[in-house]
Amino acid sequence: MKRFCIGMCLLFGLMLTACGGGNAATNNDEAGKVVLQYLQAKIDGKRDTLQGLLCASQEVNLDREAQSFSGVKAYLDNATCQKDANANTVTCSGAIVADYNGENTDFPLTKYNVIQEDGQWKWCGEAG
Repeated sequence: MKRFCIGMCLLFGLMLTACGGGNAATNNDEAGKVVLQYLQAKIDGKRDTLQGLLCASQEVNLDREAQSFSGVKAYLDNATCQKDANANTVTCSGAIVADYNGENTDFPLTKYNVIQEDGQWKWCGEAG
């Protein structure tokens, strides 16, 4: 019985630890997901989706972002994004591959600024 109680306490403690650490990781994951969503919407030319993902200061560039790959076949290749610890930036790896008249051109993914507005992460330009 004593072992059972100790085992249950350990299990409960592990569950609490897992839940407690999840908020920061989830928050970081969300920022990376937003950047991936932004990149895909940019490739697809989805203006309405982009509008919801851009920070307020980038909204003036909405049409440019939505038309970046118009008339070109493009896709994300091995794209992953992760929020950088203690910074409002997301670092991505992989590339956008665009087909220009049968020739593929790679646009390597880089580091992007993100900001929380209205309780959600927003893409806010390339980081310098």
